[in-house]
This record gives sequence, structure tokens and C-alpha cells, in this order.
Amino acid sequence: MGEHQKECQECGWRGLAAELDETNDDASGQTQIFCPDCGGIDIQDLDPEE
Repeated sequence: MGEHQKECQECGWRGLAAELDETNDDASGQTQIFCPDCGGIDIQDLDPEE
């Protein structure tokens, strides 16, 4: 539980949320996640295959 698969819409990378690089953007208070492959920020959740 809690291991969510993500997919980068920019390069097609797939992996677990825990693998993503995270930075805390103080301006908005949101945590932004980055693709470890291309550095893209367009990361989507993949629906579990269950």
C-alpha cells in the first residue's frame, strides 16, 4: 500500500512515487515532483492494474 506508480507525460518514464525527485516550492506551498529521467514536471498517476 502507498506505492503509487507514476508516469512522466514528457518522456514516458514510469516508476514508483518514492523514486521521484521532490522539491518543496515555498512560493505556493506545494510539493513539486520531477521526473528522474528528463526532469519534467508533468507526472501522472497510473491506475493500479488490479
